[in-house]
Amino acid sequence: MDADRRRQEWEVWAAAIVVSIAVLVGLFYRGISGESVSDAVREVVTALIPILSAFVAARIITRQMNPAERFLRAGEEALADLQKQHADVLSGPKANKEDYDSENPGKAGRYLFFQSQGEKRKAQFIPVAPLGEGILEIRVPKTALLIFGLDREGLEQVQAEVLAATGTAVTNVLGRDWRDLHEVLETKHPDIAIAVDLDENALGPKRYRQAIVDCGNAALAAVLARRK
Repeated sequence: MDADRRRQEWEVWAAAIVVSIAVLVGLFYRGISGESVSDAVREVVTALIPILSAFVAARIITRQMNPAERFLRAGEEALADLQKQHADVLSGPKANKEDYDSENPGKAGRYLFFQSQGEKRKAQFIPVAPLGEGILEIRVPKTALLIFGLDREGLEQVQAEVLAATGTAVTNVLGRDWRDLHEVLETKHPDIAIAVDLDENALGPKRYRQAIVDCGNAALAAVLARRK
């Protein structure tokens, strides 16, 4: 039983207990009689039916969802968490509008972007698609450095330094908090600071989501350290 399933079951039991206590308190104040007990039972049943129905529906949806979809959703939620924490410098997750095709919207990649408030330019930070397979890919394009005020002169060297610092920051977090639950992958893409294969099955959706948030925060801190 994974952590999300346990959490859902505890939430249902907690709701049932709260409803039952509320009804019992009302019964105590009304006085105990055959009629009041009957009313109390009816109130408990009436209150619990929608709660249990919602829980069963959620379980059915979760069972029907394949593992990749579950982890993709958890990954995208992690990116949304990061954006909320750093709304001044991040946007998304959303499609890269430059490549958007209205007839085939799935063609355009979706990303968490570096994008300062009021700034039209944006740069890819974390792609959504690989998260369904447990792959966290962190990018720092030159455009991101320009967005944060770095000069064009010597930008290639600065990018190399930021990519190295970002990769080190993420590796440190993984080694400290997620030891034995990841593998760093080789990549030749010039904008990728680090690509990590997280053990999503061992982590479960909730911890997978947290691992992505932790890595994203470490990466962002490393990039912003060079901001002017």
